Amino acid sequence: MDTKSLALGVVAALMFTGGGLLMKPSEGLSRIVPTLGMLVLFAIGAAINALIVHRSGEIGPAYLLVLGCETVLVYLLGVVLFAERVTISRLAAVGMILVGIIVLSGTEHDETATDPVPVEVAG
Repeated sequence: MDTKSLALGVVAALMFTGGGLLMKPSEGLSRIVPTLGMLVLFAIGAAINALIVHRSGEIGPAYLLVLGCETVLVYLLGVVLFAERVTISRLAAVGMILVGIIVLSGTEHDETATDPVPVEVAG
């Protein structure tokens, strides 16, 4: 994945993270301002993610980058902002997510990669 796609992935993750953090104050979508903020941020994050998929031609690495970063950011901000628990198993899970992001983001030039198999969608 190129540097611009990685940077876009971080921006998309930040948008999804902001939307995710607004879930709590939206109180189950019952408060209009946090709900609208959440929806707008999710839409921006999804649009940026779609651009990354278009640029890279692959959905897997793009999703892992964006949603993996979002998961880590939401967890860390949950700990800082909402005093959520830190446990060894949660930290291990965050570490595995980070390793997955690093490995999959660096596989663009993997010599053992095969060409994608075209899939025809009926419709």
